[in-house]
Amino acid sequence: MRRLISSVLVALASGLAVNVAGAQEASTVTWDPVYTASCQDCQLTGMRLAGWRLDGGNYPGANFSGADMRGVSASKAIFTGGHVDNANLIGAILDAARFDNASLIRTRLNHVSATGAIFSGAQLTGANLSAANFVSGVFDHAEMSDTVAIGTVFAAASLRSAVFVNADLAEANFDGANLTGAQLAHANLQGASFLDAKLGGADLSGVKAYDATLFEGACRTSTTLLPAGLLLETCIAPQITASLD
Repeated sequence: MRRLISSVLVALASGLAVNVAGAQEASTVTWDPVYTASCQDCQLTGMRLAGWRLDGGNYPGANFSGADMRGVSASKAIFTGGHVDNANLIGAILDAARFDNASLIRTRLNHVSATGAIFSGAQLTGANLSAANFVSGVFDHAEMSDTVAIGTVFAAASLRSAVFVNADLAEANFDGANLTGAQLAHANLQGASFLDAKLGGADLSGVKAYDATLFEGACRTSTTLLPAGLLLETCIAPQITASLD
């Protein structure tokens, strides 16, 4: 019996018909929505990936702009340096995923679970992060101006030098977060919480509704810019104890 050799490369759409050399008729391949391989610099613009499982996948530099990724499960997946602009990731699971230096401009990230995810240096201008969970996430030097992050949880996150200028942070939770050098100028803080947050060198000039914001235990340094009337305690430098053997 003659052996049939077929080679099927990357497929990211269900019901894809593949013509296999040597076969008398086309075979219809039904793909399970699971794709965890490596796909560097892939062009996936506008793809319908809602509900797909991409956990542990490696997609550095891939272009997911405009893609429908609602409810995607992509824990520990790597999107470093990728383009996810204007994509829909509402309800996605992104725990421990990497989006460092990625572009997520105007992307919908409402209700995502992204605990421990890395967004260092990411561009999130105009993104919607409302009701998302970014506990212990890393957003150092991330650009998040004009974002909507109502009720978003950034507790214990690293947000050093992150930019939240003109962002809507109403009811957001920054408890225990490190916002050293962060820029929050003119952001809406109505009902937000910054309990025990580090605000050394941060810019909070012109923030809205700071009087309806919790700052208990939050600290500042001499370079922190605060609106008139907002008083914070001074951050205490960590004590380093040398051990003598």
